[in-house]
This record gives sequence, structure tokens and C-alpha cells, in this order.
Amino acid sequence: ETSHEGVLEFCYYGKWSPFCYLDEEEASVACKQMGYSKYAAFLSPDEYLWDINTTYTGSLFNYFSCSTYGTENSLSSCTFYSTSSSSCAVSCTQPRAIRCYETENNCIDGQARLVNGFIAQAGRVEVCVDGIWGSVCDVGWTKSDAFVVCKQLGYVNSEPFIYTDSKYGKGDGPIVYSNVNC
Repeated sequence: ETSHEGVLEFCYYGKWSPFCYLDEEEASVACKQMGYSKYAAFLSPDEYLWDINTTYTGSLFNYFSCSTYGTENSLSSCTFYSTSSSSCAVSCTQPRAIRCYETENNCIDGQARLVNGFIAQAGRVEVCVDGIWGSVCDVGWTKSDAFVVCKQLGYVNSEPFIYTDSKYGKGDGPIVYSNVNC
């Protein structure tokens, strides 16, 4: 467990409560509110070490929704309905855990790189978006897309070869692009 990941809780009228249900927009707003980038990933129970001293019996929130693009800067700006009583809490034994990503100072928006390849001309494609290095999903990824990346990296006369299914490993950052079409 690190300071940028864990069970997300929200304080409502002096009571801390976890979220049983959470979408990407709410996770994004929570990360921004805590000073991280807008990118968030959900952690599965096997990825997150649950605190054995904490028993989660429920959530005070039976509805929580931020805007479609998570443009709010605080969870309190989102729409939510609360049971406002722990005796009426929504049943929940495994609350949602998230990972927030820190903005890095070592990348420029739009910059591309190849990571985890055995040579400089091979690897997982990562792109800097909003100060975060993130992966490009391989769904719909074609030679045309790879050619654009190769050209951007200075490999102008290269004939790209593409691999799918995370041949070069899963990235540490979020997926910042999917269904790319060059």
C-alpha cells in the first residue's frame, strides 16, 4: 500500500464511508481532489492488501455520480444520495479501492516512447498525456498507427511490426489512448 492507492472513503457529516460502487469519473475526481492527476485505476481485492483491522459493513452512499468527464474538482460537487445513517448503510464487504497517478515532470504532452523492448526500436508504446506516461491500448492498433509512432521517434524508414496482448508487459501508468486510428 502506498499513499496514492487504497480504499476510497468520503467524509459525510463527520462520518467516513467507503464506496461500494464507483465509476471512472468519480475515481478521477477523487484523485484530482487529493492533488494527483486525473487518471485513476481500480484495484481488485488481490491487488490491494485489505486492512485486517478494518471491517467494512456498508456504505452511506446509495448513489454517487460525477459528470460524464469528471470535470468536478471535489467529490462534494458531484450528485449523491446518502442513507445518512450507519444503520441503513448499503451492504458492502469489499469497498472500491483505487490507485491515483502522480504528475511527472519528466515528460512533455504528446511525447512518445518505447518501453521494455530488447532494442531501442521495440517495446510497449507509451505517450505522455497531462504530465503522465500512459500506455496505448492495442484494441484496433494497426501498422498505420505504429508507423506514425515510428516516424515520431525518428525511425522514418522502418517497416513497423506490431504485437498485441501486452507482449512488452503491462504499463505502470494508466491507458491514455485506445482505439487509435491514424
